[in-house]
Amino acid sequence: MKNRDLGPTMVIATVLVVVLSACLGPVGTVQPPIPTAIPLLELEGTEWLLSSIYGTEVEAGSSVTLGFFPQDYLEGEAGCNSYGSDYVRDGNSLDLVKVHQTSFECDVPGSVMEQERDYFKALEAVAAYRVTAEGLVFEDAAGREILVYDRKLPPAVDPLLANSTW
Repeated sequence: MKNRDLGPTMVIATVLVVVLSACLGPVGTVQPPIPTAIPLLELEGTEWLLSSIYGTEVEAGSSVTLGFFPQDYLEGEAGCNSYGSDYVRDGNSLDLVKVHQTSFECDVPGSVMEQERDYFKALEAVAAYRVTAEGLVFEDAAGREILVYDRKLPPAVDPLLANSTW
């Protein structure tokens, strides 16, 4: 075998090692993560229970619900009647396109029906939202909290039925 001149190859290899070492930084240090924007929690697939309207707690024994579904649609129960609406979201702004509701007469206290009327009026004023894993807040155009919801948790499973098959 002939003895080749490896001079230029060795120079190139040495330069590459030095450049790569400089890019990695000193041995043993951890490079800080690149900051990224925190995404808003997705609304689709979430369910909520109303806890207050304009700072007033919901009537005891009443249940006002809200659920977000595919194709930017929401619906729920308002205490007596049900409702639904398409919505448009842009950042934290939220526009309920047109809230549709049933108009049943229900056998509930008058205070629940009054709460329902207040709820539908508040839905018309929704302009923005804030959401966390535990709560959802709707705000009006002035930034005032108008509706506050708690996350609706799935029903508890009796431990004796957990992991059973039918």
